[in-house]
Amino acid sequence: MIGLFFKKDGTAQAIAMHRLVETLAEENQRVISDSYANNFVLGGRLFKFIGYKLNTLILRNIVPGLHEHLIARTKYLDDIVKQNVANGDRQYVILAAGYDSRANRLELPSDLNIFELDQIDVQKRKISILDKIIPRSKKITYIDIDFRKDSIVNKLSNAGFESKKNTIFTLEGVSQYITKDSLFATLKEISQLTKTTKTTIFLSYTDSVINQSPQYLFGKGYPNPRKIIDRIKKIVDALGEPWISFYSKKEIEKLLIQNGFKLKEIKKLEDLNDKYFVSINKPIEDSNIFNLENFVLAQNF
Repeated sequence: MIGLFFKKDGTAQAIAMHRLVETLAEENQRVISDSYANNFVLGGRLFKFIGYKLNTLILRNIVPGLHEHLIARTKYLDDIVKQNVANGDRQYVILAAGYDSRANRLELPSDLNIFELDQIDVQKRKISILDKIIPRSKKITYIDIDFRKDSIVNKLSNAGFESKKNTIFTLEGVSQYITKDSLFATLKEISQLTKTTKTTIFLSYTDSVINQSPQYLFGKGYPNPRKIIDRIKKIVDALGEPWISFYSKKEIEKLLIQNGFKLKEIKKLEDLNDKYFVSINKPIEDSNIFNLENFVLAQNF
């Protein structure tokens, strides 16, 4: 029974597990802190018992640099959300939310309307867990959606989304799991919803060099890039969510432009090493740099 459910939320649990592990570090050695993550991870108590150092050693032996990549992505998006809200955004839409905890974790203002969209089974589990540990926030609206057939426009409009409010949309760690047509359709729907106001989009993508020249995703001296890529593909396959789509920067820019958005910034792990890791005295060595995804920030014209 647990195994069957894990197929539905395996990736969401895996990401929450990395946030949990980072939270186990000493306070002055954490890039992020997430007091909710433990509740979403099957076996969370075991991770806490093992502790930060042993957990990170195990993770590094499986896929060096993956933990740092995911934590950098989390922190980078944390900063973007907080900055956009400070600059006047009053709606925050989390597409394929999984066990994202920002709505509660970032202490966002009460007049910010937050919409979390994901498949019904994941939403039900998330809500049932949160209801046991924290009062339900009126600013958060949970929306069940089947991204394969449901309209994002209709779902959000029916849930109270206001097209005149400045909004940030996030699609974190998703593009490699969906078809390119699906990503295009998602951007098109966002564009339809936000024609008259300032809109920011965050999305991440895995570069198409992953198949032919995977070494370009890694730092100097990283051990066996091809072997690591094969290993991580097997892991996501086992979680029931295989990678199917990869992009070049030109493809992403074209997709954005076609839907009325312009690229503002692209970052990856190696770009964020100084800001997030060196600054707290735990720099990532080149031999552990894994630029699995590019982090994209875009705005409408």
